[in-house]
Parts: sequence; C-alpha cells; structure tokens
Amino acid sequence: MRILILPAATAAAMIAFSPPAMAQQPLIYPWCAQYEEGANCGFTSLLQCQQALSGNGGFCEPNNALAAPFAALSIPPGPTVRSTTGSAPPRQRASR
Repeated sequence: MRILILPAATAAAMIAFSPPAMAQQPLIYPWCAQYEEGANCGFTSLLQCQQALSGNGGFCEPNNALAAPFAALSIPPGPTVRSTTGSAPPRQRASR
C-alpha cells in the first residue's frame, strides 16, 4: 500500500503545479492557388504557392477570407516625413 502512495502523490503534485493549457492559434494560410478546377487556400507564403503551381498553371492571390489578418501581416508604410536626426549632414557640392 505504501508503494502506491508515493507515485500517486507525485502524480497529483505534477498535475497541481503544471502550467495551464494554452489555446492553440489557428493556422493562417494567407495565400490561395487558383486553378481552372478550383482553389487551394493552404499556403503560408507566396513562394510556397508559386512552387505548388509550377507546371500546373494558375496563379496565386491573397486569401480573401483572411483580409484583415493578411493586412496585419504586410509591411506597414514608412514615415511620410523622413528625419535626418543622427545622420551625417548633407554633403556640399564642390563649385566648379
């Protein structure tokens, strides 16, 4: 009986002090391969989509079902006004 108490106590401690389970994020497939027969929206990158189309015909396009998340994955535009703080001063042209 004593032999079963130690493993049971160890198992209970492991369960009690284990971190809570984290929810898994759904996979995002932002690229679709468009074929004549239909579409396959299971690609994580444009390169992956293009390689799948190689020799099959068709084209790749962004997954319209993920319009908002796909926009978040794109590179944001740069600043409208560029600062020269921290850079060297502009060079003076030599007069001829």
